[in-house]
Amino acid sequence: MEYWTSYITDVGTYRKTNQDALLIKMAKTSSGTALLAAIADGVGGLKCGELASNTMVHDLAEWFEKELPVFIKFDNWMESAKTSLLAVVRNTHTKLYDYMQKRNIQLGTTVALLFLFENRYLIIHVGDTRVYRYDMCDMCQLTKDHTYVQREIDAGRMTIEEAKNCGREHILTQCIGFSPQMIPDIQTGTVNTSSIFLICSDGFRNSVTNMELKETLKRAGNCKQDIFDQILQNTVNLIKERGEKDNISALFIKCIQER
Repeated sequence: MEYWTSYITDVGTYRKTNQDALLIKMAKTSSGTALLAAIADGVGGLKCGELASNTMVHDLAEWFEKELPVFIKFDNWMESAKTSLLAVVRNTHTKLYDYMQKRNIQLGTTVALLFLFENRYLIIHVGDTRVYRYDMCDMCQLTKDHTYVQREIDAGRMTIEEAKNCGREHILTQCIGFSPQMIPDIQTGTVNTSSIFLICSDGFRNSVTNMELKETLKRAGNCKQDIFDQILQNTVNLIKERGEKDNISALFIKCIQER
């Protein structure tokens, strides 16, 4: 499996700093190409959000460079990857929480990471940064937000329509670094050569509909490589025209048959 990748990050129309951090790492191995992609979105209501998000991305990049060559040779590489990446996320959480406590400040970040290797994927996420997959004309949201409204919907105390209008849709129930307890969600699956993944911060999806997201992924699936990057830029331009105030970040990963 090989991959086309594209990314974009934009401060948006209101904020002075960009608290989003992005990562794309690829490495050729004897068994194919390994890819790690992630977006960490510093919590906007807390100080040092950019410190938290950049620390998370830095730690994941370090894992890719130092740990990947060790376990990628194992037959049970997926379990090894899951265990070691979970350890990175938890260690970063502990490090940021301890930093926050010692300095009497508040910080936090979301994270959504995607690891691809040998026709399989691993997703680990905390917060409301999302991972979508488009495959054979169908779009699926692979992650579930760790937010107040999602919790209320799951419990049957709020409808989707009520959630859209309650004004509390961006309140997180957990993130990296902010509170003592943090439980990441984990998902694994198989990849087709027609699969396209989208990782995006909430600023990218706040102002677009699911139908528009699906159409964006469809265009990415049908385009040639030389205009692949332009699709994300066009979408961000639209989002900013609609007045999105949050930072805007997104990653595309398109899976293609190895030549």
